[in-house]
Amino acid sequence: MIVIQVLGLPDLTKDNASDFERSLIEAFDTLKPDVYNDTEQVFCSFPKEAERQDLGKKIVVCVSQAHCHNNHSVRTTIAKTLKAAVSQTFPDSLVQCVVDEFNYRQGKYPFEL
Repeated sequence: MIVIQVLGLPDLTKDNASDFERSLIEAFDTLKPDVYNDTEQVFCSFPKEAERQDLGKKIVVCVSQAHCHNNHSVRTTIAKTLKAAVSQTFPDSLVQCVVDEFNYRQGKYPFEL
């Protein structure tokens, strides 16, 4: 399962969070099948920030468990696509997107334990 975690979001209503989640998943789905051909589920998480100062000014999108065969250009395309989707919703925010490398030798496996 691919996990997209978005940090630093301003307070969102339940409807706004649902719409934002849908826009992220739709943006990710546009990558199929050209860049990303996996049919796994995508899970979005918007954790509440303990620090209330400057929320919405800087937003970080972290993508993990993306099986892109450690291909730099695929990770870059995923990052650019999700950054554009977040920037469209929050145009005044500084947005950064990080796509973690997936390496089986580091103890991460695609099955449930």
